[in-house]
Amino acid sequence: VLAGDECISAGLEMTTLSADTQLALIANAPTSTEVANPVDLTAAAGSAEYQGVIGVLLADGDVDAVLIVHTTLEAGGHDDVAAAVNAVAVGSVKPVLASYVGAGAAARQAPPRGVVPAFDYPEAAAGALANAADYAEWRRRPEGQLPSLPDVQPLAARRRLREVMATGPEGCWVPSDVVAEVLADYGVPLLPGHVVRSPAQAAEFADGLGAPVAMRALNPDLGVEREDGALRLWLPDGAAAWEAYAEMAARLGAVMGGAALVRPMVTHGTEMVIGITQDRLFGPVIMFGFGGSTGDLMDDRAYRLLPLTDLDAERLITSLRCSPLLFGHRDRPLADVAALADVLLRVAALAEDVPQIAELQLNPVVVSPDGAVVCVARMRIAPPEPQPSVWLPRLKESVKVKGPFRR
Repeated sequence: VLAGDECISAGLEMTTLSADTQLALIANAPTSTEVANPVDLTAAAGSAEYQGVIGVLLADGDVDAVLIVHTTLEAGGHDDVAAAVNAVAVGSVKPVLASYVGAGAAARQAPPRGVVPAFDYPEAAAGALANAADYAEWRRRPEGQLPSLPDVQPLAARRRLREVMATGPEGCWVPSDVVAEVLADYGVPLLPGHVVRSPAQAAEFADGLGAPVAMRALNPDLGVEREDGALRLWLPDGAAAWEAYAEMAARLGAVMGGAALVRPMVTHGTEMVIGITQDRLFGPVIMFGFGGSTGDLMDDRAYRLLPLTDLDAERLITSLRCSPLLFGHRDRPLADVAALADVLLRVAALAEDVPQIAELQLNPVVVSPDGAVVCVARMRIAPPEPQPSVWLPRLKESVKVKGPFRR
């Protein structure tokens, strides 16, 4: 009963067995007290009863997997049942798992338990079966189509980054103006910025915009955390921009890079974050999540391997816990999710086409009913490492799954 409850908690369906199956079970295990599901063979059942009952269950078309739980207080008391379980499971196309409660670590090494996956507790077995069902469901999903992006310019992007790498062959953070050019090569919308080299220029630019601005030190090696003193947000006017530039220059000195980049703040929309990292095993990996205070509190992130298809981008957006915020939750305006998906696809294409990009941070990416725009972008380049096997990012090309897996 506990094992059945755990299966339900894990998302598996405990189907009620048909009348014919129940009669066959009673014929194979006359002492059973329950045959509707879960099947209780009682302590009187031996290896022959287990083998007969498992054979009946595997023959039932409404049963997709069988989990056997056997308990004993005797040393070696599992051996005969384990041998029977292994014998009847050989050649079965349906998953068969077992939990030999009380077997202990010594019995785990016994040969009779070497065929059917066995667990010390039924909770672990139910969890493993649920993971297998989830994986099978993922395998059956349509893969989608790789996007057609005729307007991207991979050759131009590679050339720009090669020129930067010539000055830092071991890798470096890319200057902000080059980052903007590379993103433009792939049609990624980035808020225009203005380089200012004095408090007066910062104040003049901020007053000219007539809106709150963000200021970031020009040195690309500096991070984007406010605590570093290299980033100031929501500066309301020229006076605030003047003061912020002066404070930044005094605090950072020469590390500031001799200038700052000032961009307008987007006053409405939902802050998201998009990132790219190069994994030594899987190659480029894209990260997507909520930014701003929501992201700080919830740590709401999702990850995908590349290449990224149109359906992958949609699922990435809807996989977050807070994704309802983008779809009109509690009268919030509907975000332009299509524009956000387009940014994801373009960033993924950039990461695949230009392996020198070791790290890319777009934070925040503000999405609103009017579209999606990148507010801050950082990029680090490094000599590309040997690429992993082409089979690793394409896990669906292994064994084909046929038929549904009832949950």
